Amino acid sequence: MRYWLCTLGALLLAGACIVLIDNGIYHLVRTGSCGSSSTYVSSRPCPPGTAGHILGLVGGIFGALAAVGIYAARGRQDGRGATIGLGLILWSLVFVTIPASMLVASYGPANNHNSGARTTSLILAAVFIPMGLAPLLLIPWRRNKQALALELATQGRRCGGIVESVDDTGVTINDNPRVRITVRAEPPGEPPFTVVKTATVSRVRIPRPGDRCVVFYDPANREERNGITFDQVPGFTQPAADGDEDALEKIEKLAALRDRGILTAEEFEAQKKRLLNEV
Repeated sequence: MRYWLCTLGALLLAGACIVLIDNGIYHLVRTGSCGSSSTYVSSRPCPPGTAGHILGLVGGIFGALAAVGIYAARGRQDGRGATIGLGLILWSLVFVTIPASMLVASYGPANNHNSGARTTSLILAAVFIPMGLAPLLLIPWRRNKQALALELATQGRRCGGIVESVDDTGVTINDNPRVRITVRAEPPGEPPFTVVKTATVSRVRIPRPGDRCVVFYDPANREERNGITFDQVPGFTQPAADGDEDALEKIEKLAALRDRGILTAEEFEAQKKRLLNEV
């Protein structure tokens, strides 16, 4: 129930915010330059309702951010996430509808024949509309990637893997680093092979050389059609490795780092949960 309530609420709020933003842009472009105060009145005072349009524009922006937060907090249903995030939808709508509103205000039947507004709306349309449509080109690629992951998980083989190296790509998404992970896959009875994946990982769960993972692969093309996960996989027992440090010893070391202030309590709990899940 919570999932659907958050989803519906976020979508309704996002739709209302897009309307507020576009309505505010439309009326402000039609209004053009104006201004007045208790000591000064311009030759063209602002028409009634201008302040409301400005507040609607600002409120729509903050409301859209709140909608993304609500949508992200809804959780998952049946362990699945959405193919297209609300942030991507809002990105495309904002960058497409804002210049559209400006074009209607500048060239529509009720325009004020302002040449500056017309030039600005054309420039913004040429820049914003491609920016809004570009992320949509990633949707087929993402769907293909999800389909491959599902195929490997249900029909492919799996084996243990050991992280050989983790390289920072220099990209950060929502304060989480995007890294390039090199894994040595060791399928029983087959020659080992290398898997290289780029992924965004939690900053408190960055894989390290020596960490173990589960590798999914297509036996007919294992070097190209493969995937990795650091989560527990039902029905799969990770092969034991010599020299592994006991999980309790690792937790004790993490607790010492927490007591020294190097780790926060939240980071300690996340690492502790990870180690316990590996036992």
